[in-house]
Amino acid sequence: MSQIDIGELTEFLHNWKKSKNEASTMLKNIQNALMNTTSALSVKAIVDGGEEEK
Repeated sequence: MSQIDIGELTEFLHNWKKSKNEASTMLKNIQNALMNTTSALSVKAIVDGGEEEK
């Protein structure tokens, strides 16, 4: 068996945590953009739909 290098393991875990945090931030940004777009489209559909019914 090979010996585990604590420095390499520490670096790996640090990089993993950093990647996880970056991915979490990106997903939150995507979610916010999607919610904003959905809200804008819903408002547009209501406004456009209201104009068609007149």
